[in-house]
Amino acid sequence: MALKVSFQESVQDELLRFAVIIAVYEGKLIFCRHRDRNTLEIPGGHREEGETIHETAARELSEETGAVEFWLRPVCAYCVTEDAEGTLSRTYGMLYVARVYAMEEELHSEIAQTCLLSRTPEDPTMLTYPLIQPLLVKEAQRCGWNPKTLEEKEPFQYIDAIPSRGCVRPGQSLNVLGGIVNGAEAPVTMQVHVWGRICDDWKSLVSLVITVQPGEHRHVYFTIPGDCFTPSFWKGETPEDMELRISHRMPGADEKGKMVFVEI
Repeated sequence: MALKVSFQESVQDELLRFAVIIAVYEGKLIFCRHRDRNTLEIPGGHREEGETIHETAARELSEETGAVEFWLRPVCAYCVTEDAEGTLSRTYGMLYVARVYAMEEELHSEIAQTCLLSRTPEDPTMLTYPLIQPLLVKEAQRCGWNPKTLEEKEPFQYIDAIPSRGCVRPGQSLNVLGGIVNGAEAPVTMQVHVWGRICDDWKSLVSLVITVQPGEHRHVYFTIPGDCFTPSFWKGETPEDMELRISHRMPGADEKGKMVFVEI
């Protein structure tokens, strides 16, 4: 069976059935090992019914690597053509690059293990898809991608969290409005969190996967569950006031947030 990989500037959305994500964590490439195989592969998978292809990429990255803080952007569409005894079949997908800031320690999918490598293995027997995925990495590099570019300044910024009220009762939910401006020339998809802090450490209260188009100023609405304003959520500590901040990654200790007060 002959196999050919080609790259396209655009493909009809309904033809895109796969998303593959070249992801970088701490300057290294993330590879996955399926529990039924001994070979490595780049994160990716099938598009599910009702998903946009960007949502597929975010979901597969999260499921297969445990990524909880990340952003990703598309590189190009690709086509895998198979010739099985004169019968041609074509499968289309979208290639992405991603920067990951934090991953869960435990995986909750069919992936048994993730590996951090400085480059794609040269030995084809180490790879699940040796005729496809190395070509995807080369195409991303041809388009200007390298791990260092993802370490540079991010092309988007956030507008401060705006709570619907300044005081909330324990167990009462709270609506929050935020904004994201994408200054890049390509769509950016990220898992955006509302972070809360009552003492020293920030904690994720709620998150959404969001895609922002180039040049778009996107308003985003969150509902913080009422449990987040109770002592049990904070390991017994009673929250009297809380800072809120919106971002795709955990804020630093010196970053400030919008203050809300909790009735005692």
